[in-house]
Amino acid sequence: MSRIAGIAASLLLVGCAVDQPTPPPMVESGGEFARPPGASRNPRLGFVGQNPTASGPQLVLLSRTASELSLKKDELVVSRSRDLKPTALLRIVDIRGLAALAVVLRGQPGANEEIVLPSSPLRQQAEALPPSPPGS
Repeated sequence: MSRIAGIAASLLLVGCAVDQPTPPPMVESGGEFARPPGASRNPRLGFVGQNPTASGPQLVLLSRTASELSLKKDELVVSRSRDLKPTALLRIVDIRGLAALAVVLRGQPGANEEIVLPSSPLRQQAEALPPSPPGS
């Protein structure tokens, strides 16, 4: 009987073992500006409007994160295609609520393309695009 009680007690103790809680995700070193692992190096600001013009200012539909990122007038942004390749380098000329106007400096953005704050490598790729057409 004591042997059965011993086996039952050991099964109870084994069943009560608790896994250690998982630690919170690690943040890369680098101070208060460090991003969590897996965070984009090119934060999304919004999208190019439905009907981009061949020349002149482009409408940029901003997301709410644009205000969190403190988007400012004269800031350089990049439009990119679905395969994350830069299509245009743009300069913000006016911001009103959740809309902005941007002039194309290089390349040509397409409808509904993503607009991001570029990392250094993405900005260099966008600066290598052909100049925008005259009159833009």
